[in-house]
Amino acid sequence: MSYTMSLTKGEEKRLKELLSATDQSKILKRYQCIHFKNQGLPNKQIAALLCVNIDTITDWIKLFKQKGLHGIGELAYDGRRVSQLEDYKEEIKAYVDENIVPSIKELQSYILEKYGIKIEHSWLFRYCKKNSIYLTKRPKVTLQK
Repeated sequence: MSYTMSLTKGEEKRLKELLSATDQSKILKRYQCIHFKNQGLPNKQIAALLCVNIDTITDWIKLFKQKGLHGIGELAYDGRRVSQLEDYKEEIKAYVDENIVPSIKELQSYILEKYGIKIEHSWLFRYCKKNSIYLTKRPKVTLQK
């Protein structure tokens, strides 16, 4: 579903102020989305410009329609699930630092064996990146003649 947008002169002025005053990139992208939509750009083009998913653009526009400029400038992350690995994060970091763990697949196996938690590959990759858990690459083995 496509939402149309038409800001009042007062809203346009306030949006312009918010665009120049905002220093948080997540909030800035939301304001830019509203600005581009008000200019008549399609959601697909806005998503490409802001490097986000088209569904995110739709969500932001819906949020703006419900709560206005004030509402779109608030990040509401209450109620997010805590990772199953949160209690074991330091142990996992220590394990990776002390052992050669060259792949996410091997880390998945370790977590399943040690904690009984099955974690999807791409989610575990993002979790490691977010928590500065760096896997060790195996040294290349060269054959000598």
